[in-house]
Amino acid sequence: MAAAEAVRTALAERHNRRQLILQATQIHAQYLADVTLHDKLLAQTQPPGTEHLGDYRKMVHSNRTVAFLSAKFRTGLLTEAALRTQARHLMQGQDARAYWRTFGGFREEEPQDRRDQRFNAIMADEYQAVCD
Repeated sequence: MAAAEAVRTALAERHNRRQLILQATQIHAQYLADVTLHDKLLAQTQPPGTEHLGDYRKMVHSNRTVAFLSAKFRTGLLTEAALRTQARHLMQGQDARAYWRTFGGFREEEPQDRRDQRFNAIMADEYQAVCD
């Protein structure tokens, strides 16, 4: 009985963590949508090295896509093989490559755990494969 309760508790905790990840991703996506819609906010968030607002707007949109893939991978909705396929397709776009070229290093500096590290490695591999 105690073992069954421990399993039930672990499953509930995993479910709650997944829900939090998906909620945080939704909030992040809405924020990035707001950034892309308002030039003043876009200009305020524009980091050095991104000269044109239009180009930065495209990178913000790519960030939304990468964050979505990250959340799906983190919650188990994407296998490594599926992530690799989607990352390869994403990196075929010029805007996504510009995003990864500019911000990929930052993403690689802030992983929370091995799952994030694996996600970043797959994204970097697919970026490099397309660039080669």
